[in-house]
Amino acid sequence: MQSRQQIAESWGWMSWRQAALLLPVIVISGVFLLAPLLENLVRSLGLPGESGLAHYRSFFTKPQYLTALSNTLAFSLAAAVLALVIALPACTFVAHRGGRWLRSFIGVLIVAMAISGLIRTVSWQIVLGNGGLLDAILMATGVIRQPLGLLYTPWAVLLGMVQIILPAVALALINGLGKVDRGLIAAARSLGASPFQVLMTAYLPQIRPTLMLAVFLGFSLGTGLFLTPTLLGGPDDVVLGKVMLGDMVFDFENGAALGATSGVVMTAVVGAAGLVCLALGGRGFRPPRRRGAAA
Repeated sequence: MQSRQQIAESWGWMSWRQAALLLPVIVISGVFLLAPLLENLVRSLGLPGESGLAHYRSFFTKPQYLTALSNTLAFSLAAAVLALVIALPACTFVAHRGGRWLRSFIGVLIVAMAISGLIRTVSWQIVLGNGGLLDAILMATGVIRQPLGLLYTPWAVLLGMVQIILPAVALALINGLGKVDRGLIAAARSLGASPFQVLMTAYLPQIRPTLMLAVFLGFSLGTGLFLTPTLLGGPDDVVLGKVMLGDMVFDFENGAALGATSGVVMTAVVGAAGLVCLALGGRGFRPPRRRGAAA
């Protein structure tokens, strides 16, 4: 006679021990994730007797909110893609080599993540400022004659955001690239496939979910950055986080509701981006079955 655990496993159910292991995660997620989201949603709908969509109409009709939202999305997406492009070659090499290369690389990434984002942002101010380190090097070597003036520009914001999210994107890439089945790549080569065909049919399908995960992780992290754009960007580079902070500090009547509205909108955008990345990434790669193979 089968035990309860065997019956549960046969039906795909969790045993009570497995459910008990998941309970702390469920409680923590509910307390620290779902509860704040629900509170923001309630606050964004206003006080009793007020129009529930008044703050949302204000958000989507006032230029400062739309500009801040578009800046946030543009900076976050560009930084995520650029971080992916920068990290992918090194992560591919390290993931395939393994051993000390992999451990050393992960250690460097962890150290980089441990450095405060404020310190890294201020460092970019020193490097990119007029007469700063970058201008001094380029002028000393004769490459330029006048300072570039990169500070307080969108390029400075992009550089700062890429540096902050790059370690997380690299860790996400390494986690997936290390699981690539190189036997499929060797088989494709042995069958006479060109390098481009090997890339498109044997390698890219295996890493596509990892690429989309890394992009989504970088994008979601970028949407939460507002100190870096504030310190490195100009007046036109305002992001939604700075607008939210200004509402909650200076608008005593509606600041909390407006900030909650911005938070709900951004949460919806990040959720939609996650669904898009999930759809583009698809399921994990499975080699196609040969005709006549058993199901």
